Amino acid sequence: MKERFNKIFYHFKETIGHFGWFTLVLIPIFIIINWSFFSTSNAQRQAIESKNLSTATQELNNIDLYITTHLESVHNDIHVILEANETSKYLADSTSESLIEFRDLVYRIASNKKAFLHSSLIDSDGQEIFRITRDGESLIIEEESALRSYNQEDYFSVVSSFDHQVLFISGIELVNDIPILTLIAPVFNNDELIHFIKIDYLADSFLSVFSLYSSNNNYLSLGMLNNQKIWLIDQSSQSLYQETNSQKINEYINYIEEDPYTPSIKLNFHGDDDHYYYVLDEAGFIIFSRIDMDSAIATSQSLSLKYPWMIYIINIMSLIFIMYFAYVIKSKSADKILLNANMYLSDNNVDGVMITDKDIRVHYVNQAFESFYGYKIEELIHKNPRDVIGETGLPIDFQMREYNKYFEGHIWNKTKDDIRILKYLRIKNESTTSGKIRHYIGIYSEPRIEIDDYVKYSKVKDQTISEISKVFINYDFKIDQSMLIMVKIHPVDIYHFAKFVKRKLDKQAIIAVPKNNYLMIYLNQDKDLQEDTINQVDQLIDQYKHLPDSDHTISQTVVVSQASEKLRSISALIDSIFTVLELSKHKPQLKHHHYTNEMKDILIREKEIQEELDSAFTNKEFYIEYQIQKSLIDNSYVGCEALIRWNNKKLGMIGPNEFIPIIEDSFYINQLTIMVVQNVIDDLKKFYKSLPEGFRVSINLSNFDFNNAHIINKITEIIESSIIPNQYFAFEITESNYLDNIEKTNKILDDLHNKGFVIAIDDFGTGYSSINSLRSIHVDQVKIDKIFIENYPEKDHGQMFRTIARLIQGLNKEIIVEGTESKEQVDFCRACQCEMIQGYYVSRPTDIQTMIDRFILADEGEKNA
Repeated sequence: MKERFNKIFYHFKETIGHFGWFTLVLIPIFIIINWSFFSTSNAQRQAIESKNLSTATQELNNIDLYITTHLESVHNDIHVILEANETSKYLADSTSESLIEFRDLVYRIASNKKAFLHSSLIDSDGQEIFRITRDGESLIIEEESALRSYNQEDYFSVVSSFDHQVLFISGIELVNDIPILTLIAPVFNNDELIHFIKIDYLADSFLSVFSLYSSNNNYLSLGMLNNQKIWLIDQSSQSLYQETNSQKINEYINYIEEDPYTPSIKLNFHGDDDHYYYVLDEAGFIIFSRIDMDSAIATSQSLSLKYPWMIYIINIMSLIFIMYFAYVIKSKSADKILLNANMYLSDNNVDGVMITDKDIRVHYVNQAFESFYGYKIEELIHKNPRDVIGETGLPIDFQMREYNKYFEGHIWNKTKDDIRILKYLRIKNESTTSGKIRHYIGIYSEPRIEIDDYVKYSKVKDQTISEISKVFINYDFKIDQSMLIMVKIHPVDIYHFAKFVKRKLDKQAIIAVPKNNYLMIYLNQDKDLQEDTINQVDQLIDQYKHLPDSDHTISQTVVVSQASEKLRSISALIDSIFTVLELSKHKPQLKHHHYTNEMKDILIREKEIQEELDSAFTNKEFYIEYQIQKSLIDNSYVGCEALIRWNNKKLGMIGPNEFIPIIEDSFYINQLTIMVVQNVIDDLKKFYKSLPEGFRVSINLSNFDFNNAHIINKITEIIESSIIPNQYFAFEITESNYLDNIEKTNKILDDLHNKGFVIAIDDFGTGYSSINSLRSIHVDQVKIDKIFIENYPEKDHGQMFRTIARLIQGLNKEIIVEGTESKEQVDFCRACQCEMIQGYYVSRPTDIQTMIDRFILADEGEKNA
């Protein structure tokens, strides 16, 4: 909990620090929010107060009217009695008969007035003459013994002083727990007060109106103040009762006098021409309505009045919202900066980059991505990548949901031109500091599979086959029709080249790019048409080379594998393609390389040789043999070629054609030539003084050696630090050494020439060099490969050899012919004016001692003889 609070506080502090205006904006916003809240609350409170006060006042007016109307009715009843004939007769002649008639009159009127509890006639001395009492629904004429005198009552002295007709109203009193209102009317005879009519009126009959209005409103407490007594309505029984608690009485009196929420009305007893009233208490009757305004507000629909504490929540929520809003602005700003930074970096990235939102909709792709897939960003924006470029072998959505942080793996996608390309995809999410994902960044880089070093890294062979086979897995495989072609081509834009081939080739062909510089073509086709397709691929490569923007130094290797009984799956077909590709390195001059079943055995042999390299160098299993070179001009021995040999304890003698290509593909390549040079020096130490003038030992430099300044310097240092002069050495390079950069090659050759070394081109005619490149290269000798002489004269008339020899001679370079094995071949070379020969006709390779004894010393002896 503490850690979470600290994190929230950190974000708050960071937000305030990032936005200096935050505090300035916050204060007026809170002022406006609080002012609005309290203004609304006050307006709503005033409306509720006004409504309830208006309702209370209206009800008080209605009660006033109701009570006054009741009293007027009583007053009218008394008028009826006073104006009746029975009354006049009694006043004129107060006999017992007239009294009975008068009493009967009062009886009749009282019988219709259920509120008349007692109806009495009192003489001027206060003595009761008769009294009629209501007992439920019946009336009782009280016995004379039950009659009483009223001259001691407080009000009697008041009514005795009346000199005109008026209705006296006393205060309400509880009699036997019954509220009674006493009404007295004087009776005059010739303006002389002689009697009183007294009515004990049941106050509940008109005060019941309080309960009627009180029950209609839960917030109003109705009551009456009379003679400093408070009369209230019992909410449970809805009956009138008298408040006896003096403290409560004082509270109500205080409410009536001072509380704005307790409106009151003094009953209107002013009367009119026919009705005169006299109220004993000067304050009279005051009816009031006590409003429970807090309850009225609490039960209102206004949330601000019911829950005033909401302002604190509103303030807190407003603060949170403003903080969140500021944080969102900050996050959006940071997110935009981050997105722009990612876009900038991706524009300078050789890998394809795609940026999507959190719902995996494309927001941006860089130029490299557009180049790979052929889609412009406008064609991808707001789309799911899967819907456009597809995906094979990788459930990206699932993986991202599973790990949610980072994912990487191989994936096959489809370009706009329907070409399948393999990429290594890395996906990483970019999140806010709170962990909310903003977008995903996908980087499409070169696949992490081995093709060039398929044999060397055989441990990853299964992975390579598995990844590549995924692209073809959904296509039919037919033993008698399926064919796979792989083109290794460089330097080219492989995606541009793939698009070129796709447009020209059979529409059914599946074009795939598993890695840069590699193109795969898979199709099902009848056997008799497959060779035509292979030739068409050759033609397309040739056409591509001659496009205006193409590099004319493009080199390619085309390997082919066709389904058979031994290649019964796409995985087996891919494996065979890699086998052919690996072995094609040994015969770069061939146009096509077709898979044969024997190739597996060859690769097994190469693997066995690889495994013995460590022990070979450790145990010094390599040694040097020398093949003599003879002059055709004077038949002298002018040089020899140092040839490395390997006698392995496990595999026996291993030919250089087997192990040298393998070493060239290993890290031992940087040791091999240095070892050869050192061994040659060790062999020549005791013989070099016996060598004839101009005799040179030729040492082969691999492409790796020649283009590695460190190796060249090391070789020359070893020679120069030995006792053997530089002029005894020559270096042989192949055509592949100089084709890439003739200017750089000549600089290296010039440095070697300056040190006294002779340079020869080895195996001329087997590579891709031309006479123009040969003319430009600074070499001394050219060794024509044996393939141009080995079939002479049985199968070859030597026309090609003769042409090559003439061209070389035209460049003023010496010719050494390799592989001469017969007298006819030697004579032919002499006839073509070649300077030197090397081959079995002169001698097979021998050790240094044999070569010195058989050729150098023997030749010297013949000359001396």
